Amino acid sequence: MSNPIITCSNSRNLYVLARDILAATKSTAAKLFLDDLPPIQELIENGVNASALPIVAVLDDLGQTVPDTSTLVAAVLNSAQAQDWRQPYEAEDFGADFASRSGWFAIADQNGPLVMTEGLVEIMLLDANLKYPMHSHAPEELYIVLAGDVWWEAEGVPGAPEWRKAGDVIHHPPHCRHALTAGETPALLLALWRGGGFEKPAIG
Repeated sequence: MSNPIITCSNSRNLYVLARDILAATKSTAAKLFLDDLPPIQELIENGVNASALPIVAVLDDLGQTVPDTSTLVAAVLNSAQAQDWRQPYEAEDFGADFASRSGWFAIADQNGPLVMTEGLVEIMLLDANLKYPMHSHAPEELYIVLAGDVWWEAEGVPGAPEWRKAGDVIHHPPHCRHALTAGETPALLLALWRGGGFEKPAIG
């Protein structure tokens, strides 16, 4: 029996909430990302099957959120079982532990439930104390921590390394090497790329 098709109304709701969070921040980089996001009425719906990963279970143990991010966190929790959870890395990339204790799902990208031809909007989940090791990619990137906290590392970026908590913005220029480590509780992040489509990041 095939998995259910993702209800695009869920994805549209998440997209609107993601835009709201970007608009609420004081970050100049976040405003630029928001300006580049297509209006929701321009996004085409795509039939995508829901798929689960074991990591989804740790959503019950997420770290602290804040008022600016709590509505999106609640929407993710309510729709988690109806999302197409992905693991873009192989076990040999960062190890089997990372592959089993992290996951992503697209809100909008080239192959997501909402089709966006350039850039992407995703939800990323890291289990407690898990490190997302150093990597880089051509698209510019923005993270907003939704729940929990992360130890952020980035080469050549002011402020790094530093702990970032729910509500904080993290910005990576193109080709910047960076890493994240979740704190004592699982961390949930909104992740956006500006420019390009999905590509597997360069490791190391």
